[in-house]
Amino acid sequence: MLFQLIGAGFAVGVLFSLGGIGRYLWDEAIGTGLTLLALLFHGLALRFIKKDEDLVRSIDRIR
Repeated sequence: MLFQLIGAGFAVGVLFSLGGIGRYLWDEAIGTGLTLLALLFHGLALRFIKKDEDLVRSIDRIR
């Protein structure tokens, strides 16, 4: 997740250094959006994996 965060920072930096979303910068804008979307889904996956692990631990305690 750290590398994704660094990559997202670079992508946003490149996008803004080129002047933002313009007529000719759709490729960079889409790449930045997909990078940020991947970071969001990675965070959600980690959150729900932790919830599942907690559920399994609580069931193990019941047995």
